[in-house]
Amino acid sequence: MVPDIYWRVQDEHSRARFRKGEGILAEDAGKVVDFNDRNMVRHELELHLDWANRRPTPFISCYADYNTALCEAERRINKGKRDVWLLRIDLKACWGEVEFREVRRLAGKTGIWIEEYAWHNSESEYIFLHGIPYYAVRRVKRGLRSSKHRDATCLRFTK
Repeated sequence: MVPDIYWRVQDEHSRARFRKGEGILAEDAGKVVDFNDRNMVRHELELHLDWANRRPTPFISCYADYNTALCEAERRINKGKRDVWLLRIDLKACWGEVEFREVRRLAGKTGIWIEEYAWHNSESEYIFLHGIPYYAVRRVKRGLRSSKHRDATCLRFTK
C-alpha cells in the first residue's frame, strides 16, 4: 500500500529545493528517465544515493515515515546545517501527476547496494522523478534547531 503523506527534509546544500509557487524541483528535472530501463535507472539511482555526489540527478528523496524525517533533520542540524526545512507532502493533491518509487525495492531490482550509513533512512525512502507540484506541499517548517537532546522527536522550530 502506498502512503498518502510524505516528508521532505532539505537544507542549504540540498540539490532539490522547494520554491514557493513552483514546488520541489529536482536539479536535473529535464533528464529523461525510463523506469523500465534497468541500466539507466541504476546509474541515476547510484548517483542519487551517494551522499558525496554533487552531480545533479532527476530525483527528489522523501520519507513516508515522519520520525525518519525528523531523525534526518536532526542529523543535518548536528552536522552544522543552518537552514533545515521539513516539508509535508500530500500525494492525494497530485495523484497521477507524479512518478515515484520505493528506494529499497528499486535498489533491489537494479542490483544497487545501499551503504550502511544510508540503510536506516532507506527503509521509508521514496524517490520522486523531476518534481512535486507546489499545491501538494501542504506544510513547510523552516528554522529547525535541535533541543540539545538526542531524541529527534525533541526538534523544535524557530519562529
